[in-house]
Amino acid sequence: MSATILSQAFAGSDLPETIAAFHTAHPGIRFEVTVLPPAQVTQTVAVGDADLGITFALTPSPQVEVLYDGQVDMLALAAPDHPLARAPALRLADLSNYPLALPTRDTTLRQVFDAACALEGLAVEPVLTANKLSALLPFVRRSRGLALMSALSVTTPLRLNELVSLPIHARASLARGIQVQAMRDRRLPKAVRAFLRQLTDALPPPVAS
Repeated sequence: MSATILSQAFAGSDLPETIAAFHTAHPGIRFEVTVLPPAQVTQTVAVGDADLGITFALTPSPQVEVLYDGQVDMLALAAPDHPLARAPALRLADLSNYPLALPTRDTTLRQVFDAACALEGLAVEPVLTANKLSALLPFVRRSRGLALMSALSVTTPLRLNELVSLPIHARASLARGIQVQAMRDRRLPKAVRAFLRQLTDALPPPVAS
């Protein structure tokens, strides 16, 4: 049996390790993971072309069922020897003092960040823009630059002490909603339901309803 999962921006998260752990316990299960933008994740799940979608939440869709609903914070990433590496927190205005790497404007992270800067009257222009988070990490490791990512997207490099994370204080919330979605009224295979339990255990605690 196979499980098809759509994911956006989680290649550096604990998702690959969760899959590996599940495969160790259930070696007969095959996985196919595809990385898509958030809206495409929801659209593909809605028509039944994937078992599960893990995505930053956008406009609710009546065609999908939300199996998990949580929030993830935005962090600034820096090399361990960066001048701000030991700072307890950053303000948005601090980011303009260093080269900045950001995802493209069609991402939820960039949209939330740009809105927060506009609220504070700040114009923060990135030195590097990329539509793949993996393209931002070498910039941070090898420069005095900073990058912004979700806490969920970079658990692996943080755990390996390749980068340090810094919270950001802003007037507007920088948290984004994250969901695990499935096609509404679709009966998921037993193996997918078992993986779903292990997956949600690895995600931040769900938002209280």
